[in-house]
Amino acid sequence: VKLVNQFSRELHSNEGLGRKKVLLSEIMDYAVHHFNTEERLMEQHRVPSLTEHKRLHREILAELKVKNSELAEGKISALTLLQLIADWFITHSVEVDIDSFSEMV
Repeated sequence: VKLVNQFSRELHSNEGLGRKKVLLSEIMDYAVHHFNTEERLMEQHRVPSLTEHKRLHREILAELKVKNSELAEGKISALTLLQLIADWFITHSVEVDIDSFSEMV
């Protein structure tokens, strides 16, 4: 959340894409770390929905990479990418993860 908030604040700065690119890279690194950690926990607890959950993770990462490239090419705005990231946090982390982790208890 901290990185997303920093990225959001950076949208309002007059600087170029430099700092935004750094933050996006950090967000991507965090997403990969988050997903890997989550998948290990799910494996340890033999969560039945693990395969589907992994598929969702790969889709999210692929979409983030595409949108990051589109931002670098000027095809989308940083705000559009921020909305995608925020949707991921809200939809995946809150809704999907809660359902999956309820299978662990």
